[in-house]
Amino acid sequence: MREPAPPKPADIDVTVEATLEEFFNGSKKRVDYRRQVVGLDGRTIKTEVAFTNVFVRPGMPESQTLKLKGFGN
Repeated sequence: MREPAPPKPADIDVTVEATLEEFFNGSKKRVDYRRQVVGLDGRTIKTEVAFTNVFVRPGMPESQTLKLKGFGN
């Protein structure tokens, strides 16, 4: 019999701190986060630290939500 697949990990929410000047002029921010990765055996899950660069565009609203495909769990 086949074993059931492990449950799908939840989405990752990261809050990026930016100053008023960065919202006005635009900037590039490095975001560090932890994500869960499935091991080679397909059953074990380990946690690793990952990072990505996020661009704050001039005039971007404070509550802007960015979704990055393939960067999460």
